[in-house]
Amino acid sequence: MKDTPPNTQAKHRYSAISLSIDLSEVSEGAMLVCQTLQQHGYDGYLVGGCVRDWMQGLHPKDFDIATNATPEQIRPLFKRARIIGRRFKLVHVHHKREMIEVATYRAPPSDETSHLHKQSQSGRVLRDNVYGSLLEDACRRDFTVNAMYLDPISKEVIDFQGGVEDMQNQHLELIGDPDKRFAEDIME
Repeated sequence: MKDTPPNTQAKHRYSAISLSIDLSEVSEGAMLVCQTLQQHGYDGYLVGGCVRDWMQGLHPKDFDIATNATPEQIRPLFKRARIIGRRFKLVHVHHKREMIEVATYRAPPSDETSHLHKQSQSGRVLRDNVYGSLLEDACRRDFTVNAMYLDPISKEVIDFQGGVEDMQNQHLELIGDPDKRFAEDIME
């Protein structure tokens, strides 16, 4: 279990090629969304399962994108996009027959943002629209192998949590307190 405070996390950068990531497999829609976000001064990273799948030699099924832009900033950048969700606000961007999910970086709740974060008595997250930095988002992910961010434009993978090393060692490592992490997703 990795539970190091965010300000002490090391940021590692890897070239996508060195990790056997074939960027020709990035969908047209995902590439368009990342390019558009970056052209407007925002971050645009492929994150989670698609990066993990590539590193396992698999073909990604879908492409999720993480950004520092809020849903209200993302929505006007695309002709066919809509904000969805109460628990977690996301933007679905439609490109041809493809739907790309775009999420704003999440941060842990604080006294100033407690009104944006709500949990049930059992700990399940009911609402979590507390936005943060790339580092804070990496610390909020469930497993290290889901906290790797791929910039398809610069062809670079950013890893704060040691996910690359865990993938290479075929090791699954939870980020944070297991009881808290699993309680966040329990269905009531």
